[in-house]
Amino acid sequence: MTEYLIPDDLLNRLIDIGTCESFHEFKEKLIPEEILFHKQMMIQSWQFWYPIATKLSQENLKALIKTLTVAESLLEGWQGGSVSAVIWLFNKYSTFDHENKDNLADWILRHTDNYYVPFSNYGAKTLKEYYELRSEYMNKKRETQVKEEIRHQDAVQKRAVMATKKIFSAIARGDSKAVGALIEKGADLSAHNSEGLTPLQWAERCGKENIINILRQP
Repeated sequence: MTEYLIPDDLLNRLIDIGTCESFHEFKEKLIPEEILFHKQMMIQSWQFWYPIATKLSQENLKALIKTLTVAESLLEGWQGGSVSAVIWLFNKYSTFDHENKDNLADWILRHTDNYYVPFSNYGAKTLKEYYELRSEYMNKKRETQVKEEIRHQDAVQKRAVMATKKIFSAIARGDSKAVGALIEKGADLSAHNSEGLTPLQWAERCGKENIINILRQP
């Protein structure tokens, strides 16, 4: 498979479009064959884009990001989804210009219809909306985690209660495997049966030496 490369001339035209924000000129500055063939640039990996981004000035990189953001919406087949070139280029831009990255992120959100750029954006159309939606999502996620933990603890407690009820009969039968399994399920070895005996005392009463050894293990 032939390695994909962006011609310098095409790259410069894309930068020019972004610099002037003349996105209506896509089909004037790119011929149909270029639009069809070079759509593959939008799904190239970060290994492809980072070296290109490193060679560009911050302004040219910003212009390229703007161009590809709009191209993804306007040009057929240029949709990159979760591997969009905009994601990789914005990541690189963020390392160069910490002060202005939020302004560019806000611009991208206002002009994209890709929920993945410049980062998973929850469908936000502004940076303010992104932070609000992200906060809402994280709160719901935490609530879900808490509920799941409560359900888990309830299930563990119920298993332990049931195991405690069953362990005395398992001891009386001399079923050492069942006793071991019930201990793993959380049987309370300090609990008392109707005769006021703990599992160990009950095993001693029943003369179940093999189970006594199990219950005496730390």
